[in-house]
Amino acid sequence: MAETTQRRVRVARQPYDLRRDRVEAAESRVRALRQFAGRWVAMKDEDVVIAAASPGEVVGWLSEHGVRADSMFRVPEDELAASGLAPW
Repeated sequence: MAETTQRRVRVARQPYDLRRDRVEAAESRVRALRQFAGRWVAMKDEDVVIAAASPGEVVGWLSEHGVRADSMFRVPEDELAASGLAPW
C-alpha cells in the first residue's frame, strides 16, 4: 500500500483582493452612515453610539451615560460637503 502525504498549501491573498475588501467595508460604512447625514455621530468600534444635531449634544449624552466613544464627527450632508469644497 502506497503511503500518501498531505500538504497544506496556503494561498496568499493578492493586493487586489485586499483593496476590494477595504472598498467593500468602506461602502458598507457609507451606507450605514447615510441615514445620519448632517448630524454629529459618536462611534465605538463600528457602531454608532449616538447621533445628534450638535457636538455638544453628543458629548453631553456620552458624559451623562458614562460611555466612551472611539470617534466623533459630523456626517457630510452630500458629496460636495464630503469633498471639503465650500459652495460659493
